[in-house]
Amino acid sequence: MKTTASLEQDHRMMELMLPVVERMAGEFEGGQFVRGYDLAGVLEFLREFVDGCHHLKEEQQLFPALEARGVPRESGLLSELVREHQEARRCVGIITAAMSEVIGEDPGAEMDFAEYGRAYAALMREHIKKEDSQLFPLAERSLSDEDDARLARAFAEIEEESIGKDGPEHFRQLAADLAAAAEQ
Repeated sequence: MKTTASLEQDHRMMELMLPVVERMAGEFEGGQFVRGYDLAGVLEFLREFVDGCHHLKEEQQLFPALEARGVPRESGLLSELVREHQEARRCVGIITAAMSEVIGEDPGAEMDFAEYGRAYAALMREHIKKEDSQLFPLAERSLSDEDDARLARAFAEIEEESIGKDGPEHFRQLAADLAAAAEQ
């Protein structure tokens, strides 16, 4: 199913970024943050790709399609996933503010980044598992071939509007580059 394959590809890129965020958090906690990291790249990935594209595909297209097929949105799995998206947004907001302060050399901000960076990574790791093991099989059982084709077109439109035509490749490369830099 094209719908779930697209979202699974997004998840694999996100999984590359989570250890980067965790490593940065650990370095902040230990007072050993390497300022060579691409702070702007990490924020760009979290805000523009994860929230501004991936979560939009789910919230604006997939969840309503499932709801139209009888899956309740106000309770159960979909409601839980929306709450997790909201919590991820809250963590990213705090991380964004902390990064701005870190750049300005505020030592307290490093602890904020560490706390919320770890919380974000843990939340998203569990969220991805839940979507991979519960949401995607539900979508594959519930959606018709026509639904899948319509969603694939809608996902492509969201990607182009939110991150641009070359956005998917840009974010794949950004995640790979940041992951490689974090391993050094």
